[in-house]
Amino acid sequence: MESSIISGIGEVAFAERMSVKLCALEDVPKKKEDLQAYFAEKGIGGAIFTTVPYTEEHFAELASAVPAVLVFNRLQSAKVPSIRADHRKGGYAAIQHLAAMGHAHIAIVDEFTSTDHYERLAGAREAAADCGLRDFGEEHLIRVRDLEDADRCAQIDHYLSRYPSTTALFVANDHFVPTLYRHFRIKGVRIPEALSIVGADDVPGSADLFPPLTTIRQPVKQMSMAAARYLIDRMQGAVHATEPLDEVYDVQLVVRASTRILEREARD
Repeated sequence: MESSIISGIGEVAFAERMSVKLCALEDVPKKKEDLQAYFAEKGIGGAIFTTVPYTEEHFAELASAVPAVLVFNRLQSAKVPSIRADHRKGGYAAIQHLAAMGHAHIAIVDEFTSTDHYERLAGAREAAADCGLRDFGEEHLIRVRDLEDADRCAQIDHYLSRYPSTTALFVANDHFVPTLYRHFRIKGVRIPEALSIVGADDVPGSADLFPPLTTIRQPVKQMSMAAARYLIDRMQGAVHATEPLDEVYDVQLVVRASTRILEREARD
């Protein structure tokens, strides 16, 4: 995913004879009064963020200090330029796909920290209602915020021990799935025979896993290119700062071998 982001931004920036600089999020000052000096010192005339450094209020202050756009997410508390995928549709598509395969006992693995996570959950809940499945209440959400991979696996193991009838997981982070695959392989849990898994984002390598991962694909490169194009227009005065930007890109369910149709007896 990161390579597609850099490729998309670089393709647009280099065509405009502009350079791209990568900066660590933790280097961004927390104090509002330090932001302009930081960007000036770094020679940064515009910034693209894929996540919020600290808080939504801080990002709003940041966006007033330098032309900025937020990609893959949006803020709830402030209006800042954003380009994101239709995560609600992604959540809906994932659960609808599993339901069509006969899965009724599904859990969602996510961090549940940002707007896109909750939009994905809203879509999943909508699909559950439409398909006649149980609601995704708190007890069927596996929260893995701020956990190391080993602890995430332990959290999932704990859930599966409490709800052994679970036949599918919607894991909203493809980067974590290879670790989860290895963990299940050690425990003798076969995918998709014992558990079907749907991921999110279709990061590079998802199709090369064994079994290849069914996932929700978002057009990362196109979104990154759109962010760079908007930012350059802002910097060159072609777009005014007060003009709103909230572009939403379509997503696609990519069906591979990590999900399977349940036999009728396994559905009961």
